[in-house]
Amino acid sequence: MKKFGNVLWGIVLIIIGLIIGGNALGITNINIFFDGWWTLFIIVPCFIGLFKDNEKTGNLIGLLIGVALLLGCQNILDFDLIWKLAFPTILVIIGLSIIFKDALGGKVSSEIKKLNEKRSGENSYCATFAGQNVNFDGEKFTGADLTAVFGGVEIK
Repeated sequence: MKKFGNVLWGIVLIIIGLIIGGNALGITNINIFFDGWWTLFIIVPCFIGLFKDNEKTGNLIGLLIGVALLLGCQNILDFDLIWKLAFPTILVIIGLSIIFKDALGGKVSSEIKKLNEKRSGENSYCATFAGQNVNFDGEKFTGADLTAVFGGVEIK
């Protein structure tokens, strides 16, 4: 997805360059400084981030805020209405992301457990986005291979 995000940025810059060049040569007369043009600095990166980043919640919130502000600047929406609905909308989006993140997180956890079971090394443990407790009571500890990525392995 990283390459796709770069393609989108390239397309955006090409379009902006063509508009500015066409205006300079008198071929076009497109005013890129319309009411609320500054909201594009919120909208465009958040839109591209939806395709480029793994975490989409922040990009979705930014995109909705940018579009709402643009519509407010164009007098399509009332700014009072935007401020009244901004907080509840953000809460709903965060709630949905928590619900669906847990649904997907269960699949990820099961895949990580499968990978841990397939590891061929003796005393080899991995914890990714989770914790793992390993108990060596009554055994002579000769060493272990531990891997923790955004998680932890506790040895007892």
